[in-house]
Amino acid sequence: MSIARPLSRFTTATALWRRAPLWRFTLLCAALLLLLAALFPPHVELHSGQALPPVISEASYTPPPQVAALPSVSRGPAPDALRARTGQASTTQAPSASAPNKAPAAATPPPAATSPQTAPASARLSLATPNNQPAQKNAAGIDSALIGRTYQHELLMDGFKVPLPQGDWAVLASFNIWVLKSPQNKGMSYFLGRIEKGRLAGAMVVNALRSPSEAPTGFDEFKNCANPDNIYTSKEEIVPFDHQACWVMHSMFTPPWQQWGDKAMQMDNIVRAAAGDLAAKGVTYPQDLVAVHFFRSEKWGVLNATYLFSPEQDGIKSDVAPSFRDSDWFGPNVQRYPEKVFYTNKLKAWGASFWPRFKAAFDAGR
Repeated sequence: MSIARPLSRFTTATALWRRAPLWRFTLLCAALLLLLAALFPPHVELHSGQALPPVISEASYTPPPQVAALPSVSRGPAPDALRARTGQASTTQAPSASAPNKAPAAATPPPAATSPQTAPASARLSLATPNNQPAQKNAAGIDSALIGRTYQHELLMDGFKVPLPQGDWAVLASFNIWVLKSPQNKGMSYFLGRIEKGRLAGAMVVNALRSPSEAPTGFDEFKNCANPDNIYTSKEEIVPFDHQACWVMHSMFTPPWQQWGDKAMQMDNIVRAAAGDLAAKGVTYPQDLVAVHFFRSEKWGVLNATYLFSPEQDGIKSDVAPSFRDSDWFGPNVQRYPEKVFYTNKLKAWGASFWPRFKAAFDAGR
């Protein structure tokens, strides 16, 4: 019996050389190319016409010739109010912070640079109207296209017909709202304004919410009914999360509205949105507004409306004040001014006559 012996490496290579012509050809070509590369190495020469780019320290820049800039156009600020009309917010009370006593002015960007030979011209902007007819102005003193639809007598919201005082009332802001502690209680919030000759002559903030009929939870206590700083308080009954009926008189200090764009300023969202809308329309407002505030709720719903009156409409002036508590119309301060006492007594009589009408509107909305 013969035993097979392993082939040596030389014997294996010799056999592969004879049996694989393609492998043999590839090996010969590779050896030839290596030989040529060793005998004739590549050589690269940089011609004088192919100069390297300059270093940064040697680079220079020549500015283009100046061109006269276009004339600048003044623009008013873009309010959050217009973006927030269809937004959402939670129910809060009216603010009483202090701020400067001046309505916000339209922001004007700095003029663009111009050449000495060209002076900027003032651009005239106007609203587009059918047949190029001048835009009509109403009692508000601004273009009808800016003021929008106005309401008289009553405002239908969330199933309630909220009574309105005499005059034309425009919606300046609106939100869908809900109660933070009870998110199932939902409704609407509106800020309305009565504008005369470009100035806010009256305003109204109203909230209407409903609790689910299958499981009504009621609404929190109306704390303004126990505020000692009120000008006047008329309380029928306050049972938290059940029957509540009360109306009060207090004042609203408006200078904080001028800081509607400052998120650090504590302000009710509906008031912030309305203040931005007033600024966009160029509408000014007095420092102080006197509020007649009605509140009516049951377990199934709530109607909370604040009617704001301007004393300057009756020719009553107010001293410039740095804060709400320093205002002439702050509850304890009113007694110092006989003309202001007379004015608040007149509003007290109006509130007493309006209260039954407000309660009837609430009951009819069930």
